[in-house]
Amino acid sequence: MSRKAGLTLLSSPNLQVIRNSLQTGANLKPVLIIRSLTSTTHLSPRVSFMSNGDTTGLLSNRPSLTKYRSEGRPLTILLPWLMANRKAVEKYAKVYLDKGFDVLTIGMSAAHLLLPSLYEPITTKEILPTLLSSDHDEKIIHSFSVGGFVFTRIQKHAELSPHGEKFLGTIKSQIYDSMADITSLKLGSSKSIFVRSPLLQKAFSNYVDLHLKVFSDSTKTYLESKNIFYNKPVTHAPALFLSSELDPISPPSMHRGMIDCWRGQGITCDHKVWNDTPHVGHMKVYPEEYKELVWNHLKRSGINVAEKDVIRRREETVINGGDNFTKGDNNRVPNIVQYKTL
Repeated sequence: MSRKAGLTLLSSPNLQVIRNSLQTGANLKPVLIIRSLTSTTHLSPRVSFMSNGDTTGLLSNRPSLTKYRSEGRPLTILLPWLMANRKAVEKYAKVYLDKGFDVLTIGMSAAHLLLPSLYEPITTKEILPTLLSSDHDEKIIHSFSVGGFVFTRIQKHAELSPHGEKFLGTIKSQIYDSMADITSLKLGSSKSIFVRSPLLQKAFSNYVDLHLKVFSDSTKTYLESKNIFYNKPVTHAPALFLSSELDPISPPSMHRGMIDCWRGQGITCDHKVWNDTPHVGHMKVYPEEYKELVWNHLKRSGINVAEKDVIRRREETVINGGDNFTKGDNNRVPNIVQYKTL
């Protein structure tokens, strides 16, 4: 996958054709839009493993953690929002790395959200094998917006896997930042893809309406995932929901409905609501409060959290997917071993 898949998709000539067509009011059919979105060769989600531990021998042709020993460190599985850029995701990864956790990030492209059938083989052949290869006894799901949809796809296929039950059993905590479901698809995808153009957001939102009717299999997958999330959750792992009164994509009322459903199934749920934060922007506005909420939740979930940051930064240059990173820079995370699904 390209270094910044989401940004590559946004700047691709094909998507520019879609923008121009929407602006001129051209009759752009759904199939043309999907062909344009999927015609590039780098649409697989980026899977990155980050650790402060010994990463010797980890690199391979396919994502695998079989040669890695966690040595008791928890693993945080970060599921970013749509079109998330790497620097933004790394800031969340650093929060966990500084406390001695390992981090695995799993992303999703806009094309995979619109045509989830393209995402299924990636989940079964790349993402799930990576998760099953991990020896971490404690795992945390930290999801943002559409990341909840990604987790339901992982959960579905894990339940069908011979070793999937063991993986699900190691999930000790769940954190959902600005969690969204199918009812948020139109608004969320349009605002994520066309960040600065209300006109294109409205046009794309209208397209999504048509898309849901034309691609009925995609609609079935969305509804299946919603059913998994609401009615077949990981019941043994406490959950923390984070939302904002200013967020139209995933308002607190949506979260309250999820929480009521989960509490009815015996899941311990906490809910923090801010009054002035944007979608997936809570930590940016209130960084210390955000981190404190996360740590307190993990402690209540029985996960050992270091009272002080435990990393030791050292100067080191890592060639990573074609990029050179100089370690010791406080703006970057240490010891990144990155994998890309093909």
